[in-house]
This record gives sequence, structure tokens and C-alpha cells, in this order.
Amino acid sequence: MSNSLRRYLITRLLMTIPMVLILVTMIFFIMRVLPGDPIRSQLGPRVSEEQADALRERLGLNRPILVQYFDFIGDMVTFNFGTALTQGERPIKDELGERLPATIELTVPAMAVTAVIGIFSGAYAAKNRKKPIDYIIRLLSIILSSIPIFFMGLLFQIALSVKFPILPLSGRMDTLMLTNFESPTNFYLIDAIITGNWPALGSALSHLVMPSITLGLALSGVFVRLTRVNMIEMLQSDFITGWPGKGYR
Repeated sequence: MSNSLRRYLITRLLMTIPMVLILVTMIFFIMRVLPGDPIRSQLGPRVSEEQADALRERLGLNRPILVQYFDFIGDMVTFNFGTALTQGERPIKDELGERLPATIELTVPAMAVTAVIGIFSGAYAAKNRKKPIDYIIRLLSIILSSIPIFFMGLLFQIALSVKFPILPLSGRMDTLMLTNFESPTNFYLIDAIITGNWPALGSALSHLVMPSITLGLALSGVFVRLTRVNMIEMLQSDFITGWPGKGYR
């Protein structure tokens, strides 16, 4: 790993901490100033004021906002996310447990697409530096980084699901197949392989193709430029430029 790539990764990791803290702080205070009352949204408009006050007391919503903020940060650090008011006070951990496997199943193939496109395209552009193909690849990487991912996904849905019905439009599996599919871990691919349910596996894979390509393309632009810069730096190293003098080509 080159020094520039190492510095880039370390810097990104260190920047994640204040970015997450700023984002969480903004969300907390924005949710407090927005109009609406979550208590009445849960209990309904006809709830008495005494019932609403009792629930605010239990949830700590009647305390000073700074006290609520530091309690919120402390609970977040200890992974105590509370309960979902819109899901019958179901623990947020259970909600995450259901949805996190889907995120992981999407992340793995999407990063594979990103790595294949980003690394190979970046290396090829570096090898053909200052040639037309180099400029074309760099231009495409900028375009991929500039397109909003939701807009790219919408274009793929229109093209591959509506105009030409090749891939599923949404979801993780066909609805009819999902009714008879048992997934104790919520990892559809793993559960389908373990149970030998090959039609379910094919359905789950087909539903992963379009979102994986969309997410992979959106992230590949950065990897193309990063790979190109590091490859050029490596090709200009002394042990590379000195090879022709030793008879290597």
C-alpha cells in the first residue's frame, strides 16, 4: 500500500468520527424544532393531556433539551437506541436486526463491482496516461461521481424494469416465493443456500443485480481516480523506471 493511499484511508477514518457526531447533532436538534408532536402521533389526537404528559415523563421529553441531547449521545454510544414509537414500542435493536442483513447483502456485491470497475479502469488509465482513453476514463469517473445515486437508480429502474423488464423493480425476493420462504437469519442468500432452496436463491440474486450495479457504479468514480493516481506514482518509482536499464521491458 502506497503512502498516499495509506494517508487517504487514515484521514477518511479519522474524519468519520466528527462527521457522525455533527450529523447526529443536526438530526437531534432538527427533530426537536420541527412541528409536530411524536407523543400525539403515537397515542392519537383524542388522548388526554394527562396521558400525553405521563408518556413524555417516561421518555424524558419534558427535560431540558441539552440534558436530552447528552442522554441521547450516551445511549447511542452504549447502543441503547430505545423503542420505535411507530412499531408498537418495538426495540430499535430488533428493527436493525431485521434490516441490517439486507444492507450487508447489498454492500458486499456493490463493493465487488466498485473494486472491479475502479481498480481495473484506474490501472488501465494510468498505463495509458495522457492518451485519449485516459481522458475518457477520467471523464466517465467524474460523471459517475456527479450523478446522484437515487437518480441513477431511477434510470436503471426505468430502463431495466419498466422499458425492458429484465430485472425486478424492487424488493429482495419475489412476493409469492417470499410467503413460503423461511429466513431465520434474514440473510436471504445464506438461508437459501443452507436450506437448498435454489429458486429462492435465484430470485434473491436477481433482486440484487440492479441495486449492486447502481451502488457500485456510483462509488467506482472515486476508486478510478484514486487507483490511477497511485498507479502513476508507482510507475514513476525508481525501481520501475530503472528496469529498462537492466534489460527488462
